[in-house]
Amino acid sequence: MEKNYILPHLTKLLKSLVFNEFDIDFDVKLGSDEYGEKFNILVNLDPEVVCMSGDKYNPNITDFLYHLEDNIDKILPYINLEESRVKLIYKFMNEVEFSKKLRGMLMDALPKIYNRVELPKLIDADIRQHGTTYEFQIKFYFETPMDTETAIITRDVIEEYLPTFEDIYLSFNLR
Repeated sequence: MEKNYILPHLTKLLKSLVFNEFDIDFDVKLGSDEYGEKFNILVNLDPEVVCMSGDKYNPNITDFLYHLEDNIDKILPYINLEESRVKLIYKFMNEVEFSKKLRGMLMDALPKIYNRVELPKLIDADIRQHGTTYEFQIKFYFETPMDTETAIITRDVIEEYLPTFEDIYLSFNLR
């Protein structure tokens, strides 16, 4: 099937069978990688709705996104398209603003965290989208690397004080 024919049909199937439950903006573009031509499905997400720390958080969207790739794979046979030719890419709108919000929440909780866990001085926390997934990440950079056990304890304490950080990927500079 020719790519110019597939593109509008894939878009129509996605609108009517996959994205019909939620008002999520997406676009389908032709791209390529080392394995050949791909149909990139670009999904634009509002972190305020998708992330637990968001003011408009909707837990149903998290479940929808978790199953999205499987649901897309189910419609591909209708247009004779293989899963390997489709790539799902998530992009957060307002990523910078939401990152600042998460940083503020983290900085407010930091004194409590330091009271519970003996940690080296925090140099930086890089907060951004985790690759092309539908989650955020925080990469912590401490003055000296920590061991795995301390990182696990620190993660647990952060999630205790900031329970909405449960869906954020936390990464520590380890020894």
